[in-house]
Amino acid sequence: MPVLLRIVGAMLATYFVSRATLRLPLPLHGTVGLLVAHVLSLGLCVAVLIALRLPLGAFTVRQILLYLAAQAVWFIVDGLRRRRPRPRHS
Repeated sequence: MPVLLRIVGAMLATYFVSRATLRLPLPLHGTVGLLVAHVLSLGLCVAVLIALRLPLGAFTVRQILLYLAAQAVWFIVDGLRRRRPRPRHS
């Protein structure tokens, strides 16, 4: 499978799972809550990846690193989005 397709797949999977975990009613707010939601998202993605690929003998640790990088991108994007000042309406 081409590398670009793997990257796009990891980005899409982590995006949708992280959107779901960001909607969970977590007691933590701010950066800590954001970090917890993204760690949960990464854990879910890795668990599904292992469950699907390990029985086939097609699992490698490098696959987890790809999902880790994709999740880190979404964490940074969400962190920057939260810190962006809101425009004032007069």
